Amino acid sequence: PSQGASILSDARESRGGRSSSSHRTEETRGGVVADLVRLHDHCLGLVEGPFQGSPLFHKSLKEALEDIVNSRVNDVSVGEMLAARFHNLLKKGGAAKGAPPEKLNEEISQLVALFAYLTDKDHFAEFYRNDLAWRLLHNKSASMDMERVVIGKLKYSCGAQYTSKIEGMVSDAKASMESSNDFSKWLQTRGSRRNKNASGAAALPPRAPLIYDRGGDFNARILTSGFWPSHAEESLVLPDYIIATLGEFESYYTEKFRRRRLKWIHSVTTVTIGATFKNKAYEFSMNGFQAAVLLALNEHGADGAIIATIRSRTQLEAAVLKRVLLCLVVKSKILKKSPAKDYKDSDRIFPNRNFASGQRRLKVPSHIPAKEKKSKSKKAMMAVISGDRKGALECAIVRVLKSRKKIKHKDLVHQVTSLIVTRNQFRPDPRHIKQTIESLMAREYLERDPHMGDGYIYLS
Repeated sequence: PSQGASILSDARESRGGRSSSSHRTEETRGGVVADLVRLHDHCLGLVEGPFQGSPLFHKSLKEALEDIVNSRVNDVSVGEMLAARFHNLLKKGGAAKGAPPEKLNEEISQLVALFAYLTDKDHFAEFYRNDLAWRLLHNKSASMDMERVVIGKLKYSCGAQYTSKIEGMVSDAKASMESSNDFSKWLQTRGSRRNKNASGAAALPPRAPLIYDRGGDFNARILTSGFWPSHAEESLVLPDYIIATLGEFESYYTEKFRRRRLKWIHSVTTVTIGATFKNKAYEFSMNGFQAAVLLALNEHGADGAIIATIRSRTQLEAAVLKRVLLCLVVKSKILKKSPAKDYKDSDRIFPNRNFASGQRRLKVPSHIPAKEKKSKSKKAMMAVISGDRKGALECAIVRVLKSRKKIKHKDLVHQVTSLIVTRNQFRPDPRHIKQTIESLMAREYLERDPHMGDGYIYLS
């Protein structure tokens, strides 16, 4: 325990929390996890070796590691650090780059062994799910096979219910690739039917121009609601040929799955746009809002357009548009603004004809600052965890009362805690259980037993 406390104390002193730079923070947190893995392997070797696998020493090791692994370094839990280490191993260009599969598999097994000591496994699951969403949506997963290996190990450790959401996300990623291929075939079939004359079979009316007609490509990611983290919906008006492409995909998808409904989330769109500056071709990777601004500006030629016109064309909120333009003008320097100072609706935005870079493929920075984005993301995840816990507590209390009909408060708390720890992978606070009981009484799911001072009766 003293060695584990020393590891966490050193990390706190090195400021591994939110106040340090992102690179240094990642190094600090990765170092904490690596040190804890080494400590666990060393102690387990002693228990299995000199102490001959004694159950008493196994119990002592479990209690000591649970105390360490369920601690925090400043505002960050060890579970969050563990999820971040998995992310760094599984993303392209991460810590596992160039490592042989055997070594990677070994480290994953070590991390899962450390994960087993976490009390609040639902916290880890939410952070892991958020990181997995980033890898899948941005094609940054180093290996889908290794993603499945990790899910399999977590499933073996905690059961199928625990991994149901992340398994669904991986299944969605695979299904999305198949849908993109099927959509291309479906478009070809529709094109053949349109070419038939009136005497042929079921000729279709001419379609509007699509992305493909402009030399572009289109892939849709189908995200099943409930599996994936929620994303903000913001208004955005797109060019006609993109709207037509989305409409064709909706027709294809509705025809294939009649009971499903599509809703487009533009905030997680990734767009690659080609541009030429000084006779040199570039490819810019950006999000959907940035792409919408560039496409709207492209309609006005080299002279550009004023900010009011761009906002009217895209229907982006003023604050969002300002940050998008900040990235395109100041950070990436693709565009220029006149006048350069201040920010008014009458300011003109136009292409930067002198843009130059040594790279041909560039990524435009996000219009949401990394610190703000991370802070909002963490708050949203904690809200999801809190909501899930509340629902789990309500279900557990009703389940116990439904089977027992009458029960004392102490017994109810004990049984609910046992049920939650087994099924939902977190240890509830007795105060939260009491609050949930009072909430259920207010909604007439149960009432106090008049013949039992601290008991409850289930109301069917």
